Amino acid sequence: RSSDLKHKLFKSLQHICELEGRDDLIRLVLTNIDYNSAVLAVPQTVDAHTPRTSRDTPLLQTVTNNNAASVSSSTNEALEIIRKILASSSTVVKYFAVRHLRTQLHAKPRAFSEWGIELLLTKLTDNDAKIRGLVHQILDEAIDHSTCLEKLIDLLDSPAAPVDIKALVAMGTTGTSLLIRILSTAKGLNKLL
Repeated sequence: RSSDLKHKLFKSLQHICELEGRDDLIRLVLTNIDYNSAVLAVPQTVDAHTPRTSRDTPLLQTVTNNNAASVSSSTNEALEIIRKILASSSTVVKYFAVRHLRTQLHAKPRAFSEWGIELLLTKLTDNDAKIRGLVHQILDEAIDHSTCLEKLIDLLDSPAAPVDIKALVAMGTTGTSLLIRILSTAKGLNKLL
């Protein structure tokens, strides 16, 4: 029963994220989901004597429980929401979503590497130059964290987020910087050569 309720909640949120002209609601949904704790499947422990309110608890944590299957299901649905937002026809919404990815990176880089790098790579080919430029900057910041660099290397030439040497070089200075960082690791050197 609770999994049906969660599924309905996420479906409703996905529907909200598809509304044209409701950037305010989309931003509200985007910023109130805790993607990191769900991806890591680390249930939050709450002291029984500590009062919690809905304002203190991110939306995703509110609807997940300690059941690992529930967390996994919610994870997929939460990530589907951010994917829909990143695929929006509104440049403003996409730009805000990419900026939110940067916030998530700085909050928990280890968790972000599990899901955020792949999402960033999908936006490298966005039609808007401003969004591509922001993605370049965030990737450059992300590879300062070893887990993000390793994930980027793992995703090279993958169907999920195809990036190759030509694409990196085409990115200009940022791409060259990424390429140098990738080639500076044994794993990256083996992957690209």
